[in-house]
Amino acid sequence: MVEQIFGWPGLGAYFVRAAAARDVPALQASALVLGGGFILANRLADVLQILIDPRSRRSSGVHARAPRRRRDGAGHVAATGHKADARTETT
Repeated sequence: MVEQIFGWPGLGAYFVRAAAARDVPALQASALVLGGGFILANRLADVLQILIDPRSRRSSGVHARAPRRRRDGAGHVAATGHKADARTETT
């Protein structure tokens, strides 16, 4: 779109010219650059989403941690008044 509005020749115009000339290496290179650009843009958007939104930081699979449970000296789960502690408490 920028190429058409501002008249700047870009990767899209290069891709079309290479396709018209049947220049396979140029097509491969431009497809690689376009694909890599999309992958990098998506990764950057994912990282920015995690940094900006604290809810996604808690629910992201790799970095999410299970809540720690307090244990007494004998290795038993200490009661904290939470429902989950009542189910897992061993005496």
